[in-house]
Amino acid sequence: MHIIEYTSDDFKKYSKIINTVIIPIGSVEAHGHHLPLGTDIYSPRLFCEKINQSMGEVIWVAPEIPYGQSYAAQV
Repeated sequence: MHIIEYTSDDFKKYSKIINTVIIPIGSVEAHGHHLPLGTDIYSPRLFCEKINQSMGEVIWVAPEIPYGQSYAAQV
């Protein structure tokens, strides 16, 4: 269940039975001229989507966090 798709009232109601949250985290960094800067967030995003499809009623999926530092991406 993606947290961002529920109202605060729904979140409160479902949080009484759901106590697991998955937070997808990945870097934003350069991978050469052929790949987007968000390449490292795609795998966690897909992984969480697969978990949501199979276990969506018992887990929360939080919004992704594009975390990291890459000096190569600086202009």
